[in-house]
Parts: sequence; C-alpha cells; structure tokens
Amino acid sequence: MTFVVNEVNTIPGFTNISMYAKATADYAEIIDCLVEHGVARASRVGQTNREHRATS
Repeated sequence: MTFVVNEVNTIPGFTNISMYAKATADYAEIIDCLVEHGVARASRVGQTNREHRATS
C-alpha cells in the first residue's frame, strides 16, 4: 500500500504556539495516528478517491 500526502497549507497548526506543539505526542506520532484513522475510515466507507495531477 502506498500513501501520497499533498499538503496545501504547509504549516497548519504546527507553529510554536499551536496546540500540536503543546501536545504530548511528537510529530511522527501525530502523523501515524492520522494515517491510521484515514485507513480505518477508508475501509469503513469502502472506497478511496484517487486523483493524479501533473505539476508544472
């Protein structure tokens, strides 16, 4: 299984004053949790949306 993440806002909530910075989990743990939840949701929903766009 391959995951590709496209982040539109490159620092959404990851500044020094954000809640993520004050959380007890580090960045890698937060990303792992988000991916696990996404995979679980995709299996519940039964489909995922895939789209490929060439960058210029």
